[in-house]
Amino acid sequence: MQKKVLEFAMSSQNLFRIGRNSSIVTNHRCIHSSCSAFKIIPNNLTGKSKSSQEWLSRQLNDPYVKKAHEMNYRARSAFKLIEIDDKVKILKPGQIVLECGAAPGAWTQVIVQRINSDGKGTGIKKRRKGMGVGTVIGIDLLPIAPLEGAIFLDGCDFTSLESVQKIKDILAMNRKARIIGDSSINEEVGIGVRDGMVVGEVGRDELKFGEEVADKEDTGEGGNEKNGESTNGDTNGLVDVVLSDMAPNATGQRSTDHPRIVRLVESALVFAIKNGKSGGHFLAKVWDGSDVKRLEGFLEKYYEKVSRHKPPSSRSDSSELFILGKFKK
Repeated sequence: MQKKVLEFAMSSQNLFRIGRNSSIVTNHRCIHSSCSAFKIIPNNLTGKSKSSQEWLSRQLNDPYVKKAHEMNYRARSAFKLIEIDDKVKILKPGQIVLECGAAPGAWTQVIVQRINSDGKGTGIKKRRKGMGVGTVIGIDLLPIAPLEGAIFLDGCDFTSLESVQKIKDILAMNRKARIIGDSSINEEVGIGVRDGMVVGEVGRDELKFGEEVADKEDTGEGGNEKNGESTNGDTNGLVDVVLSDMAPNATGQRSTDHPRIVRLVESALVFAIKNGKSGGHFLAKVWDGSDVKRLEGFLEKYYEKVSRHKPPSSRSDSSELFILGKFKK
């Protein structure tokens, strides 16, 4: 009898597989085999690589994936921002937020709720009369499904000058109108249009990252401010929070992947320094490595408080972490 039960439990035809500490009750005794009672194993894995099989299995057994589905979030990554913001409280009603690497829009859903950019106040714990209505601009190379209360620039490379100019155009128009989700704004600046923009990595010199930027910021070089916009086109002081969830396509080689994601963080940081409000915040995902400490050192020059964060929803076997700069100087 025990032999038949074990053969049934281990059969590849079953949806569930018995783990090492789980229990199979027979007429004679209880057989222990796994710490989780049942582990879901995906079907139809023929032809899929080992890594794909592992990913599918992990997704099916991930509580955050299930929770995201139940709460209608587009991805489990929403909980990373929720957990970080619950702790550091950088998102507030009425803010202007730039989100780099916005696809598929899970972070954007959280941002819309917390800055009240849809005007509904659904994500605000303490609602008040006259509560501010925020603005969130999301940009990504990938397509992003529309979301009420969000302005999306999909099919755009944030590191290109053309994309940055589009963001500045929206910020300038928003400053004048403060109309959230107005279709005329979308049409005028071409939001969501995949226009065949040339995509490529922008080098550190082109981004003017590092001491060169620091020198220009300290000396005020680069144009005088006028109504929140400098003469060289920089929308100084118009953004409350810059978030970056950008990541390059991973090769699996740390020596290659780490510098690539750092360059993306640098591009977002430069934008935040040049266009962020005094007292504003910067949060970016990065893969741990030798350049993280250098990034933190640079952040400390422009932000009052700098810290690292690893939210509970970030998988323990992942090298990702989030660096935060609070209160821009």
